[in-house]
Amino acid sequence: MNARSSGLVLEMRRVFPAPASVVFTALTDANQLAQWFGPHGYTVSGVSFRARVGDRYRIEVQPPDGDA
Repeated sequence: MNARSSGLVLEMRRVFPAPASVVFTALTDANQLAQWFGPHGYTVSGVSFRARVGDRYRIEVQPPDGDA
């Protein structure tokens, strides 16, 4: 961890039936992330992030009925 870290770490390990470049883009491109992120029936109403270690991010999800 670096000096900016709060001590929280997210580590995910998954195997996807797709080339690594396709998976990387799906996780790091805001437009692609918005297409698949969130529970079924929800939509992503806003994504703000840069895929850089230590940066902040915001993903706003809209349920079918109700506020984001």
